[in-house]
Amino acid sequence: MKQVWIFWVMAAVLAGAAAVSAQSSEPADTLTCRLEIHLTGFDSNQGQAKLALINSREQFESEDSQFMGINSPVINRQVRLTLTVPRGEYAIKVYHDENGNDQLDTRMFSIPKERYGFSHNVRGTLGPPDYSDARFVLDTAKHAISIELR
Repeated sequence: MKQVWIFWVMAAVLAGAAAVSAQSSEPADTLTCRLEIHLTGFDSNQGQAKLALINSREQFESEDSQFMGINSPVINRQVRLTLTVPRGEYAIKVYHDENGNDQLDTRMFSIPKERYGFSHNVRGTLGPPDYSDARFVLDTAKHAISIELR
């Protein structure tokens, strides 16, 4: 008799848990976010988009450091990426390595020859923007960001 009662209690608990998870649009993993990135403004499909996902001011100000680096082909003069990353604070730097030499080519006075962009489409006055202007917070299950390279 005791075993039958335990079976019914467990069945009720499992049914309740299933109902709660069916109602929630939040994924079971509340520590990560699905980040959808849409990049536009490419002049051609040549080369690759070089994207750096940054999670600190120090990484943003460094040329050699990033949380995650991604090389992506350019298709129809745009790039679409979906990443699963821990929730937190981030910024994005991206450039179009059109000639495939793995660097942002510059003109005199370090003015970029290749198209580039930052999260929130921010621009710096005489150089890159400040981290506080480019940063964004991932605190939901899904977040989308668009960047137009210029």
